[in-house]
Amino acid sequence: MMNYKNKAILNKSEVGINSEQIKAKSPKKNTVQTITKSSRKSFFGFSYLTVFLTAISTILLSSWIGYILILDPNAVLWINRFLPQSLQIPMALQTAPQTLAVITKEAQTENLIMGASIPLGNEILIPFSQTLKSCTEHCQTIVELRVYTPIYLNNQELKYSLIDILTIGDLNGTFSEEFKEFSESLKLTNLELIKNAPNTDGMWFNLSGETKDQTSFYGEILYYDPIQKNLSLILPWQSKAKKIPQWQEITGQKYPELLIDQSQLFSPLFQIYTIKINPEYNKFEQDQEAKKPYLFLEEISLEKPAIFLPEYTEIMPQIKEGLWNLALQHLNALKKEIHPSIWTETATLQKDAIAYHAQLFEKQCSNEQDTMENQITACLYNSNGTVALEHFKALLMAKKKRKLEGILTWLKEDNLNFKQRLEKTIKLNQFNEDLKIWQGLIIYSQEGKEKAINWLKKLDNTSIETMTKFETILTEIDLTLTENTDYTGHNSRIIGTAILGENIELYQWQNPTSREALKPIKSPQKWYIIDINSFYDGQEWNHFPFEYLKLDQYSTSILPLWKMLGLEGNSPLKIITKKAQGSEEITLANIKGIKLNNNKIQLLAVGIPLDENQSIPAQPLPLAYSESAFNLMNLGKASLLDLYQIQPELMTKVLPKLWQILPAKMKDSNVNNTEAILTKIGHWKVSFTDLTSNNQPESILTLYTDKKGNIDANPFPKNEVNISSEIDQHTVIFSDQGDIIYNELKENSAEFMMSIADLQNDQSPVLLIDNGEGNYIMKIWSSSQQKFIQLE
Repeated sequence: MMNYKNKAILNKSEVGINSEQIKAKSPKKNTVQTITKSSRKSFFGFSYLTVFLTAISTILLSSWIGYILILDPNAVLWINRFLPQSLQIPMALQTAPQTLAVITKEAQTENLIMGASIPLGNEILIPFSQTLKSCTEHCQTIVELRVYTPIYLNNQELKYSLIDILTIGDLNGTFSEEFKEFSESLKLTNLELIKNAPNTDGMWFNLSGETKDQTSFYGEILYYDPIQKNLSLILPWQSKAKKIPQWQEITGQKYPELLIDQSQLFSPLFQIYTIKINPEYNKFEQDQEAKKPYLFLEEISLEKPAIFLPEYTEIMPQIKEGLWNLALQHLNALKKEIHPSIWTETATLQKDAIAYHAQLFEKQCSNEQDTMENQITACLYNSNGTVALEHFKALLMAKKKRKLEGILTWLKEDNLNFKQRLEKTIKLNQFNEDLKIWQGLIIYSQEGKEKAINWLKKLDNTSIETMTKFETILTEIDLTLTENTDYTGHNSRIIGTAILGENIELYQWQNPTSREALKPIKSPQKWYIIDINSFYDGQEWNHFPFEYLKLDQYSTSILPLWKMLGLEGNSPLKIITKKAQGSEEITLANIKGIKLNNNKIQLLAVGIPLDENQSIPAQPLPLAYSESAFNLMNLGKASLLDLYQIQPELMTKVLPKLWQILPAKMKDSNVNNTEAILTKIGHWKVSFTDLTSNNQPESILTLYTDKKGNIDANPFPKNEVNISSEIDQHTVIFSDQGDIIYNELKENSAEFMMSIADLQNDQSPVLLIDNGEGNYIMKIWSSSQQKFIQLE
């Protein structure tokens, strides 16, 4: 530091000399030589002065440092930051240096469990957990975070000394309102370094947990200050959308914003926080209790208007209702009208937050991968009646009769209270003609065509063009609903379950394309009865219980249904079941007849029987499907240990979450870090494929357990054929970000994933799942709902 001061003094001297000489308008050659000699004398004079001042300053600085170190030996922590490595001062620390083994042993005497360490530059961060009393499952919670610095002693084992400790309090009080329905303690189980955090010199951490019913995430955002060597709690958070806080640039400021997801169903909602410098921060503060964090997070509030103008205040109810697009339009118009000096920085932040939500709605509204209902819902929630109407018209143009019936039923039931929402939106924006048409469609579905037309005629500011447009849409609806659709000419795409048929009464079955009656079969052939769970009619998928099909209409003539199923040609079915050793057995069966059994569609098929002795009673019934329905995907597998070596960052996220969701009886409570978990389950196999259409593979883990809760990767001993009756299979899927997006281990889960299927089109692969009620369903990823939903 002294060098910089001396350099400044020297520069001032030189500038003084030069400025004196500049006064000469036409300096001569000998004059210049004289000036140069004078400068040298002055330079040496100042050099002696510099050496003298440096010596005095060094003595004074050393005395001051010694005095500070007497008052507080740990002051060296920040002093060392300004000294080169060769001049580092040995540290006097809060605790005597200890090995990790000693620290672990001492923690055990305090009933604490030491977790895996996280590097903090030269220091390390270690979480300490405690086992809750009167707890039966997932009983560990993090109660302390300690920062240690390594001590390198000659020829001795590496030791560590404590320099900071942060006690984690009970969060129940923090989230008393948000979590008042939960009586259990809010456990904090995961500590993660936030990888994509902004570059603020320090390090950001997320300490998180999950409610017992797995409906909400919560936690604390922490910040480590490398100057003060201090760890601070920055922000408690909770997310009922079950999302971990993420950093994302929203406002274009120096640092990105922290987003906490509070979205519900089709309503994106985020709390958005900006980074602020703490004016009370003092990097030289030595009192541990008095230290203030370097940064804090400030929420962009959408509760109060940023500008107290009547026009601005009138926009706030639109935000409260989630009419983001409408609010953004009004804000943009207002900004143009008022003087620039009136518009504030807070108003800009509010507008940026509103624009972000409007963009999310627009993305959902135009998401072609989602269902028609979800697309229309997202559009209407964002007051975008125009795009919603485009989706609806596309449905009418495609003549998808049953899909249209489903949309009208959905509008009639109005479980999302759209009628009331549209009424509010139309009052706020009387010239949005397409929203008026949607309100008319709801009235049409609930009260009929005449009342819908009369309502729209009486509405203020309704144009003749809007009336004509509405009446044309109603006419197209009527035509589609009354039109007889031709379902001929497509291959069968059928999915169902198969059982061996006994004592078949052939007269009950029909083959509408054959004039001959069904005849008995000879051994070794067997009859199979197929219960259809889903089928594609050439335009759309239909699912049990087929409420839109109105099966009664086919009781007198079943030929139209036969054609709808694509059974005009010879369409064999594949029947597949699991064997005791985990392999699959497949047979083919030819369809001979069809019948209706209440709300079931059943097929009669003949084929060579499967080996019943090798099937797994605990698993679903054998799967029957048309070859043209889909391709079952054969995914490669790797062990968790192999994956950890390839993608350590991903597995550092995945493994603790996987270990946490395992039932207590399946695991050792003393295992509490990634390396220890790998020693227990590193041999488990995992598969990979892109299930969410983001060009990144998800991780699919299949677990086998016996009835006692024991779990292993290979539960099929070669010499124990009957072991199959004691085996349960469970699937857990992790996203490419390490989040659990499908979990059969959760309590009361009756689902069983049979396989992953490729539908041979542009859609994502689907999960082929037994829903626990004897039916196979296909689930596909919904980007708007962020979960797997039934394929439409």
